[in-house]
Amino acid sequence: MRVDIRGDLKPLQRAFVAMGAKQLPFATSLALNNLAKGVAAQERDEVDRIFDTPTPFTENAFRIEVATKANPIARVAAKDIQASYSGVF
Repeated sequence: MRVDIRGDLKPLQRAFVAMGAKQLPFATSLALNNLAKGVAAQERDEVDRIFDTPTPFTENAFRIEVATKANPIARVAAKDIQASYSGVF
């Protein structure tokens, strides 16, 4: 007895490629936003390390501009009011 199973996997392969192409921008923005959150946390830790007793105003000096699928750029920056206090930020 011989069993022979055949199938055309090209449509399945095309579906996986299409799904990957559709999800790649979302995954990219998600990864960039997670990275930016980590950088902001590191900056906060650095403020705690540099200053003896930083105020919450100083600790919360950094903001995140999130990445989107259409704009895959995430930024970590000092908030304008904190940045205006000195040239540190």
